[in-house]
Amino acid sequence: MIMNAMTETELYDFLKVNYPKETASCEWKEFKNLRHVVNGHEGDDVISYISAIANVEGGYLILGVEDDTLNIVGIEDFHTYTPENIILKILEQTPNLSSEGFHVESLTTSDSQKTIWIFHIPKHQPRKPVLAHNKPWQRVENNLVRMRQEREKAILDEPLRAFDDRSAEICQDATIGDLTLRLL
Repeated sequence: MIMNAMTETELYDFLKVNYPKETASCEWKEFKNLRHVVNGHEGDDVISYISAIANVEGGYLILGVEDDTLNIVGIEDFHTYTPENIILKILEQTPNLSSEGFHVESLTTSDSQKTIWIFHIPKHQPRKPVLAHNKPWQRVENNLVRMRQEREKAILDEPLRAFDDRSAEICQDATIGDLTLRLL
């Protein structure tokens, strides 16, 4: 979706329509200064929230908005991060996070020049919980916690999708004549 320049009010309205409340798959964080919050205190930093969101169905982490209200405060200090280079930094710190579909959308208001980032986070891969600080995370109610044993077991016991291993599929009408020997 290509966004035209939006005022702060228009951006707020856009967020309310597309990300209306905090859930296990959508988190709002004020984080005005990115210097110590990308890989900071475990359970209260960007990588922990990304781990928790990926360990459900994937979703969104929105930085630069007030918790609970979604009021736009903007990111004031990006440290050395850009929407492009933060992806690699996060992938290095979150084992099992897929790079497919993982990206950051940067939006700046036309009137107040406040910038927010929306992280688009893919779902964890089958049987691979996403880690941060060498631990898997999840949300329970409004709390970010180390992943509960039952959730971790559910991920580890997930069936592998058939398209992940075509050799595991049974071809009902196949005959020996359908096999081809390839010599290199």
